[in-house]
Order: sequence, then structure tokens, then C-alpha cells
Amino acid sequence: MYKLYWWPGPAAMAPHGVLAEAGQPYELVPVDIGRNHNRPPDYLALNPHRYLPALVPRGGRAPLRSAARA
Repeated sequence: MYKLYWWPGPAAMAPHGVLAEAGQPYELVPVDIGRNHNRPPDYLALNPHRYLPALVPRGGRAPLRSAARA
């Protein structure tokens, strides 16, 4: 299952829409950028560039920019 780390906005809708349209199972994980939730060590280990949205495949690391993949 995919995990989509996101915060509402236009860039976040592209990978969200693609996953939904493809019928792929995914989990939405909100990352409140206003409260700097994209800076904790566990999130930085997953996504060192702190880009949102970040699409993570099962057991993988976040790609640099998931919106570009959509």
C-alpha cells in the first residue's frame, strides 16, 4: 500500500487523484506545514528534502517530488 504524505493544496491533489483513479490502496498522512510537522527527525529520515506531497511505496523511501510523477 502507498502512503501519501500531504497537506491540502493544488500540488497534493495530483498524486491523490491518480491513486484514487487507478484504484490503488493508499493511506493519506497529513503533514501540517504551518506547524513544521515536516521537520521531525523521523520525517526527515523518510524525506530529507521535506517536499510535499511525498508518495512512499510499500517499504520504500519518498521520491523527491511525487507531483511530478502524476
